[in-house]
Amino acid sequence: MIRRLRSAMAAALGLAAVGAVLVPQHAASLALLAGGTLVVVAAGYVLVLSGPLVAAEPPMTGLDVEPGAGAPTLEPQGLRDARRDLAARTQAGSLPGAVHDRLVAAGVLAASAPRPALGESADPAAAAALVHRLLDDTFGGTR
Repeated sequence: MIRRLRSAMAAALGLAAVGAVLVPQHAASLALLAGGTLVVVAAGYVLVLSGPLVAAEPPMTGLDVEPGAGAPTLEPQGLRDARRDLAARTQAGSLPGAVHDRLVAAGVLAASAPRPALGESADPAAAAALVHRLLDDTFGGTR
């Protein structure tokens, strides 16, 4: 690599020297151009040499945790839909139907659990508290 840098440096300085002889009023600009060329070539070599080091997969240690199974993460539209589902009308003390379906799909509720019927009122806070309680009971929450 040093030989390549030396050859690039010699070429840049040689061209700058020839340019300074032919056009002496631009000697300072040619010297800056030659210096900039050397910096760019050296930076390119550093990038080429550091690529394999940066792209290497880090080793797994005891502190790394494999992602567990569960429900897929919710994108922003899914979060909006989940909030809307929590605010659906339902009977007091039961989950809205869409939330029930999500919990069954995630494996929190058994598939044989009866789907609640529609109710007269919407209480998103109570529905969210019920979901938190179910998740804490299933996954051992730390409340």
